[in-house]
Order: sequence, then structure tokens, then C-alpha cells
Amino acid sequence: MRWRRASNSLAVRLIVMLTITSALVISAAGFLFYAALEAQLNGTDKEEIQLKMGALEQLLKEMPEEVQPYDLIERLHDITSGHPKLQFGVKARSGWLIVPELKFQHALEQAGDVADRRISTLHHESGAWLVRKSSIAKPGPSGVQAVYLAVNVTDSRLTIRRYRSTAVGITLLTTLLLGTLGFLVVRRALAPLEQLAQEAEQITAEQLHTPLTVTNPHDEVGRLVGSINRMLGRLNQSFNRLEQFAADIAHELRTPINSLLQKTEVSLSRPRSLAEYEDLHHANLAEFGKLKHMVADMLFLARVDHGMLVLSRKEVNLACEARKVAEFFDYPASEKRQTIAVEGEGTAVADGLMVQQALTNLLSNAVKYGLPDTPIHIAIAQQTGQATVAVRNAALPLQDADLQGLFTRFKRGADVQQRDIEGTGLGLAIVRSIMKAHGGTAEASYVDGAITVVLRFAT
Repeated sequence: MRWRRASNSLAVRLIVMLTITSALVISAAGFLFYAALEAQLNGTDKEEIQLKMGALEQLLKEMPEEVQPYDLIERLHDITSGHPKLQFGVKARSGWLIVPELKFQHALEQAGDVADRRISTLHHESGAWLVRKSSIAKPGPSGVQAVYLAVNVTDSRLTIRRYRSTAVGITLLTTLLLGTLGFLVVRRALAPLEQLAQEAEQITAEQLHTPLTVTNPHDEVGRLVGSINRMLGRLNQSFNRLEQFAADIAHELRTPINSLLQKTEVSLSRPRSLAEYEDLHHANLAEFGKLKHMVADMLFLARVDHGMLVLSRKEVNLACEARKVAEFFDYPASEKRQTIAVEGEGTAVADGLMVQQALTNLLSNAVKYGLPDTPIHIAIAQQTGQATVAVRNAALPLQDADLQGLFTRFKRGADVQQRDIEGTGLGLAIVRSIMKAHGGTAEASYVDGAITVVLRFAT
């Protein structure tokens, strides 16, 4: 179990990757140096053999056929002088005319001769040799048939082997050292993440307002912590809104439920006539209607909040929709001696039913909360990139705080709460949610004794 946890650790993975990468890089560098050294040493020896063999071949071509062996030996010594590692031998029909060093001779005999005009490598207990043989096509009176040149490369091969062993040791040691340093560096670099994990473990719903500690806001970890803190802030706001929404729901539902309960208890406290029971049921029916409407509104808002509202978009004539809704409110407006006027034209790509619901909520508020004997204006305008619907009605003065809270769920103006006007405070919240789903906005303003709510549709 501990091994599994270690293998899943980011620090362990980084250390392993760093160590493996370092080992590969150092090994590749050592191999390249090794190959370059081997090529350099072998190339120098081979180049020396090639040059001297060319000189020997040219010498044999220029020598007269009646040359004596001792003259040949003398000239060969002149060519190879100054090269102590260079060995040569001359083979005639009768045997070795010039006998090479005994070790080299044994190496040749053990190898069974070598290919003509090619550099071959011979390995003998005496060491390693690079050998080149050049055969004479037409032996003269001296009987020379072949010339051998060789370089003892034992020291060079030993140097290469020593370098290889040293390179392997350095690679292992360096890898171990880098792995240790990588462990220390990675652990130190990831220490803020460990601290972040410990702090995050302590966060609960009641501590969403407490930000995580930011050590350095400019590095990657600091920017990550900053993003998490901003996320916690949004979660805290959402959680607070959810708590407030739940409290408001409990408060709003409690009033009709208590009313139903009290009426039922009173009616059951003593025998009643059939007419009294009918009145009770009619009153309860009205309360149940309010509850049904409130629950429907809350379900609608929940669908919008969770992105579950499916819109059927098409081109909607805003003026036509406004006239339909205005006609529906003509009677309740006439009871307060209010008039409804629709002016302007405009179209928007929207869900027609949702537009009707938004206009219905606005006109319902305008009629209920508007002052008697005042007009209600619905102005529609078409502008570049947007269409607007403005509903304006006279109203009692509103403070800025009340104006800002009009679109908040279950919130109503202070003056409205002092009057006995039915309502749940969800109408404008639903309007704003509908506009948000359409990618538009809903704004309210109070100027010159009148409140205006403007809906802006993107076109």
C-alpha cells in the first residue's frame, strides 16, 4: 500500500523522471565521447598504416629486380624510422625475408594470414594489432611476395576500455547525485502544494470564506492557489445564496401553510354548517393555488440555475407579444383606472412563451404596484445588435438598495411590504432568469416618480 501511494506521488514521479532523463543524457554524452575517442585513436593508427604502406608499395615498384635483401631491409628501416609502434615484415617464396617482431609473427600465424590490401584486426595474447598486407603481383629475383605492416594498438584499446569504465562509473555516480539533488529540489518546490493540501483538508462548508495561504502569488503554485481562492469565493456566494433561498422558501411557505392550518383548526373546533365548510374549502383552494404557483416558480428558477431550460428560439415580434399581454391586463388595470399603451416595433430571436411570461410578470407588477390613475407605457425599440422592451409605470419612491434588490428572489420594496398586496417576490427574479437564458439582460431604474424595467435581447 505504501509503495502504491509513493508511485502515485507527484514528487516521486518527478524525481524518477528527472533521474532517468539525467541518466539518459549523461549516458548519451559519454557514449558520444567514447565513440569519438575510439574513432580518433583507430583513425590515427589506420592513417599511419595507410601512409606507410603506400610508401612501401611505391618503394617495391621502384626497386630493381636484382636488389639484395639487405638493401631492402635498409630502405624499409628508413621508411619506418621514428615509428616505434610500427612493425613490418617481408615474405618471400622461401619464407620470411624480413622477419617481423616475434609477437606479431605469432599473431599472423594464429590468424592464418589476413586479407590482401585491407586493414584487419588481430587479437593475440600479446595484444591487439592492426595489420595491412600488400601482395606483390610479380615477384622479382629476390622472391618478395608480400609486405606486412602492423601497429600494436594494445595501449590504445586499453585506454578506450579505461575510459569506458570511467564513463560508466561517472554516469552512475552523477545519476545518483542528481537523483539526490532532484529529491531535495522537488520536495522543496512542492512544499507549497503539500501545505495547500493540508489547508484544503480543513475546509468545510462553514469555512468557504477562509482563503488558502498564498506564499508567492506570481509563481505557478501561487496562481493555482489564487484560482482556488476565487473558486472558494464563488462557492461561498452560491452557498450563501442557497442558504438564503432555502430560508426564504421556508419563510414564504410557512405563511400559507400556517393559514391553512389555522383555518382548518378553527373550522374543526366546533360543528359548522355546510355553507361554512364550503367557504373554508374555497379559502383553502385559494391558498393551495398560491402554493402551487410558488412551487412552479421555484422549480422554474431551479431549472434555469442548472441550465435545464430548453428554449425554442424563433423570430418573435415583440410588439405583437406586448399587445397580447397588455390586452390580458386591460381589466385589472381598469379597476385602478390605469391605462396601458404599447408603442414601437422590434423583433428578437427568442422563445415566444418565455417572452410572454417575462412581459406578463412585468405588467403584473406594474398593475399591482403602480399608482392608481396613472398610465403604463410599453416602449419597444430596435437598435443595432439588440432589441429592447421598456415597461414604465408610476410608483412610490424607491431607495437605491430597494431598486437593486428588486430582482432578488423573495425581495420586495419596503413600501410594498407595508401594504397588503399579494405576491411572492419571484416575478422579477424569473424575468432576469429568462433574460439570462436568452443571453440578454434585465435592468431597473427609478426616475421622476416612475420605475422603468428594460429588457435587452441580443439580435
